[in-house]
Amino acid sequence: MRRLGKVPVWLAYTVVFIILTCIIYSPLYLDGRSLIWTVDGISQHLPILTVFQRMLKGIGTQSLFGWSWNLGLGADQMTTFAYYVVGDPFNYLVALFPTTKIEFAYQFLILLRLYATGLAFLTFAKMWRFSRLSLLIGALTYTFTAFALRIGMHHPFFLLPLIFFPLLCWGIERVFRGKPWWPLAIVIAITVASNVYFAYVLALGSVIYTVWRYWQQYRRTKTHDQFRPLIRRLLSAALVGAACAAVLVIPTVLAMLHSTRTGGQFANGLLHYPLGYYITLPNLVLNSDGMPFWVILGISGLTWLAILHSLRHFKQRWDLNSLLIILLVGLLLPAVAAVFNVLSSPSNRWLLLSALLFSVLTMRLIDDWKELDSSDYRLFLGASIGLIIVIWIANGFTLNVSARDLVSYLLLFVLITWFIGAQALHLSRLALTIGCFTLLCLNLINTGFSATMTSPGVANSQQLYRGSATSWVKKYLDGAQKALPHNGRFYRTSLTPGFYARGSASGKKNISMLLGTHDIASYFSVQNRSISQFSQSIGNQEADPNSPLSMADGRTTTRNLLTVRYIFELADRYDPKNIPAGYHALKNANGHVRVFKDQPVAGGLSNKTGTIVFVNNNALPLIATQSTQISADNYQQLNSIDREQAMVQAPVTDKSITGIKQVQPKKVTATVPYTVKVRPVTDKPVNPSGQVSQRLVAANKQIVSANQDTNQSGLHQLTSDRQGHQLTYDLILEHPEKWQNKELYLEVSGMTMVKPTLNQALQTSAASAVFANQPNTALAKIQQFRQALHADWKLSGYYLSASTAYRSNNFSQQSPTNLSNYSVKKRVVLNLGYSRHLRRVVTVRFSQVPELKIQHAKLMAVGFKGRYQRQINTIQKHRLKQQSVTNNTVSGRTQMPTASVLTTSIPYSTGWSLTVDGRRTKTQIVNKGFVGAKIPAGQHKIKLQYHTPGLRLGAVISFIGLLILLTGIIWQSRTWRHKQSNL
Repeated sequence: MRRLGKVPVWLAYTVVFIILTCIIYSPLYLDGRSLIWTVDGISQHLPILTVFQRMLKGIGTQSLFGWSWNLGLGADQMTTFAYYVVGDPFNYLVALFPTTKIEFAYQFLILLRLYATGLAFLTFAKMWRFSRLSLLIGALTYTFTAFALRIGMHHPFFLLPLIFFPLLCWGIERVFRGKPWWPLAIVIAITVASNVYFAYVLALGSVIYTVWRYWQQYRRTKTHDQFRPLIRRLLSAALVGAACAAVLVIPTVLAMLHSTRTGGQFANGLLHYPLGYYITLPNLVLNSDGMPFWVILGISGLTWLAILHSLRHFKQRWDLNSLLIILLVGLLLPAVAAVFNVLSSPSNRWLLLSALLFSVLTMRLIDDWKELDSSDYRLFLGASIGLIIVIWIANGFTLNVSARDLVSYLLLFVLITWFIGAQALHLSRLALTIGCFTLLCLNLINTGFSATMTSPGVANSQQLYRGSATSWVKKYLDGAQKALPHNGRFYRTSLTPGFYARGSASGKKNISMLLGTHDIASYFSVQNRSISQFSQSIGNQEADPNSPLSMADGRTTTRNLLTVRYIFELADRYDPKNIPAGYHALKNANGHVRVFKDQPVAGGLSNKTGTIVFVNNNALPLIATQSTQISADNYQQLNSIDREQAMVQAPVTDKSITGIKQVQPKKVTATVPYTVKVRPVTDKPVNPSGQVSQRLVAANKQIVSANQDTNQSGLHQLTSDRQGHQLTYDLILEHPEKWQNKELYLEVSGMTMVKPTLNQALQTSAASAVFANQPNTALAKIQQFRQALHADWKLSGYYLSASTAYRSNNFSQQSPTNLSNYSVKKRVVLNLGYSRHLRRVVTVRFSQVPELKIQHAKLMAVGFKGRYQRQINTIQKHRLKQQSVTNNTVSGRTQMPTASVLTTSIPYSTGWSLTVDGRRTKTQIVNKGFVGAKIPAGQHKIKLQYHTPGLRLGAVISFIGLLILLTGIIWQSRTWRHKQSNL
């Protein structure tokens, strides 16, 4: 044992880490699965890491600092990737792996980050007087938090703040103890460079730690003498550290200030959380199944006892208890979460900071073992029983929890029993230590299984099978991308809506960037606001902050405007009469439609039907010149569809360009008259002769009749019957033959959802019981009451769909519980597609709310022949001649007899500069989000060149910061050595 006592703590931690990691992740390994998540893992993190690896290895011509045409419509490579990989020091290790081992590298880096969290914690904890055993237990408790285990597989870089926060506190503590500030400056530089968002969260956490630490020091010394020098040294470290990272930070901050996420509603408009959130909280203390508003606690039983012990000795532990109180209050208020989430949605990601506090409390308990008395044990037992009772009450007087939750509670009571038994039996400290350590490890394993297993013995199905990610990237389009030309002519592509809507493969919008197809869709946390402004302007219902364009809802004119030359469609959906206007299917040499056969991928990730390619003859050029313009005021007076069509007639200029003729946009959309037919639900009672059943049937008929009257002049109200079944609505088109060969749209505006009340939910359940001829017993009513209490926070959004016989579309109004994409939309346009078929009916359905009120619901149609085709041909004729497109440059020649507007589909950014015949020319926004400018009459050579905004300024500041840091290191090291030699 004495030899074991000499083993370094970090080495003991390493051994236990390896053992626990092997056990925790064994379900995934045994089931052949990986650490790559089926959602953001394959959508964002793996594709981005793959591109980053290519850059580090010098594969291809793409540079980190510059513009990339493979990021949706195009975006700044560095500021887009800064949120994910650029500042993460671990990601640079990917250059050491072969490109064929990118999946292994991705997973290895997750585990390496997880391991580093414990080492970072030990660095901080060793500054305090804790025993070796408590340091080991603290490191394990910190490493295997529910947050780290669950989120590490979903968003690997979310482990970085768990690494940096204890290092920041370590650096701050050094300054408090009179040591040099330069180590803190280095940590701050790495932290700020790694991720601006987490740097903000950690900055708030560091301020809290600093204030708390100073308060602690003041209570002991009763003097403010050290305040000014302390603040001076801390600010020096902060400023120098931030300056060193400026080369990454300044461009990233500028990009975030002009991103789609700015200007959101504070805390999603919530003054308090829904009732279901507070009811759920007690069960989240020891468990992590479910994460409402990103609450991921799942602390170990040992940590729970440590919190109780600290609170019992409140005065002696006032310092740590004050932080516990702040934590509890913060959990109850959405405003606190929103402040930590950069004044946006109420996401409780800030709880990652609590892991440090919980681990310190756990170490305190370990070192206070000898001082535990019967009162502590009574508190442990009583509070734990009380917690179970609270959970029982919150669940509606039932302990309806998962098997893993029950294991957590069982381990807690075994731990308490072990404590009490060890004292009663006078067991040695070694025996007590071994028992507690074993129970802690079992607890951590159970917590880990909540991330790696969906149920006992079943691996987490949200993790991709090993090898399927890289295989799917290659087979994503069934090889159809190989049929696209490689003649240097610029084009963009898109998938048809629903291309990958089957199974768990939906929404993988970034995979195409690895294929070089210039897909217009993109899915990133930092997106150019200009694209969002364009989308919102034309009513693109697919737009959200993470994906401001998506697939443009499959709208024909939008695709034309965005230079979409090719679209990929599922083979089994091919119908010659439904091919969009201006498109034709790619064919083989024998004249038959070319079908790229489905290429299966493990886990059912393929599209399961094969792929065909449509070629667009009406795709507009990336850059063209137009001799007229439409003013912003005239543009604003148009509906969403006419706005889109107006951009084909002439470019829209927010600031009118002098010398260019203004034209009045022509309204080209036709209103489609319709009548509404309410379709009743055909559900019949099992006992139709029953008196109550007859009353309900009559009530349902009355609801349908009254609703039919309400919708007599158009669709204004969507409602439900007495059982809670949402009714279906058929919009019967008048003169359906007139709408053939046109694109059909449904526009709804002024939507107001009627949320269910608790009483309505209970009445609905009672009516359903009557129709099923089942007794609505007191126990059944209690169960209905339980479900209603837990469901309220899920029912604050709605789903609306519209379909014809040949195309369906839908829209989801996200609820305030959506922490990434929440925004209230009062106007929605659903594209119902182009077809040469006769379409007689548009069927509208809704769900998630009992009633939806609509001010206006209008069907519109647009044709693409005649004048429209001539306008398209004119713009194509005036494309940029001798066009050359590289990563950061677009050049060519223009020739117009009069002054014209340079119109592009390049997302507007101040990073783009224009020269005309070598002379700098000012750019401006055209078509509500793209780069434009005035071009004089005649023939001119133009050149658009991109430079990352703020990069040069950031580089200069970083150089100055590094010089100051180096000077500070030399100066402070000499001063410190001189000071130590005089002691």
